[in-house]
Amino acid sequence: MIAVLLVGIAHAGQQERDSKHGISMHVPDGFHSFPAGMSQPGTIFSFSRGELGAPGFELIGVTALGGTIGRESFDPTPIVKGMASTLGLTLDRSARRPMHWKGFELDAFTATMRQDDLVATLAGVQIPVKGEAVQLIMMRLGEQDIGDELQAVLATFEAESNWLTTEARIQKLVVGGATLLATIGLGTFLWLRRRRRRRSGG
Repeated sequence: MIAVLLVGIAHAGQQERDSKHGISMHVPDGFHSFPAGMSQPGTIFSFSRGELGAPGFELIGVTALGGTIGRESFDPTPIVKGMASTLGLTLDRSARRPMHWKGFELDAFTATMRQDDLVATLAGVQIPVKGEAVQLIMMRLGEQDIGDELQAVLATFEAESNWLTTEARIQKLVVGGATLLATIGLGTFLWLRRRRRRRSGG
C-alpha cells in the first residue's frame, strides 16, 4: 500500500523508488502516474504520457515476476502473443533485441500489434533484480519503434542484481582458484614434511 501511494503522487522527470523491491528509476519528462495500471496485480510502477487512446499515447510499467531469472536466452514470442491477446490485438511482428544494464546484456523484445486502424508498438525487458526479478514494459500507440526509449529508461534503473558480471565472475574464479591451489599446495607441503620426518625418524 505504501508503494502504491508513493506512485500515486509521482512527479514526472524525477527518480521514483520502491523500498519493498529495492528498485528506483527515472521517470521521463511528461510522464505521470497512471492509476489504472496500478490496479493490476504485481504492478510496482505505472506511468503514462499523452491523451489516453490518442495517437502517441505512451505507457511505462514495471511489474514483479514472482521470482528470480536465469541467464539463458528465451523466445519472446509467447509473451508478446499473450499480451496482444489480452489487449484484443493481433501480433504483427516481434523481434528479440539485446539491451544493456549494469554490464549485463539482457534479452529484450520489441513488437507491433494491430487491430483495424489501431497500431501499438511494445518493448519489454526482464531485469535480474536480487530477490525478485521485474519486467519493464513500454507501449506507444503508433508505428514508431520504442526500443531506444526503453533502453534509455533501463539505463536509469537502479537495483542490486543476483547476477554477476563477467568481470566479477572471473575475479571470483581467480580468487577461488588461487585459494584452492593454495590450500592444496599447503596440504601437499605438510604431507611431504610429515613423510620426511617419519623417514628420518624425527
